[in-house]
Amino acid sequence: MKLASWNEKIISGRYELFDSMSESFTLLQREEITDISELVQNHLVSLHNQLGMYFPDLHDLDYRLIRNPFGVDPRSLPEGLQDEFVEF
Repeated sequence: MKLASWNEKIISGRYELFDSMSESFTLLQREEITDISELVQNHLVSLHNQLGMYFPDLHDLDYRLIRNPFGVDPRSLPEGLQDEFVEF
């Protein structure tokens, strides 16, 4: 979520969140700023994808596990949670 927000700020040209980047941009030409912005955007997207491999998105569970753990079919859970859930 936060990475997506940062990426949106870079896309819209708002660099205030990135102090060193914001200061450096005052010395650069417009094309250099565009090139660096694209690199940062690509890096943020890559970082988001890599983190997604380690921390899968559990939003599709809609907090069913919390509300009624006995009403959840373990097969509907992500692979990594199925065994833990059955042991629970």
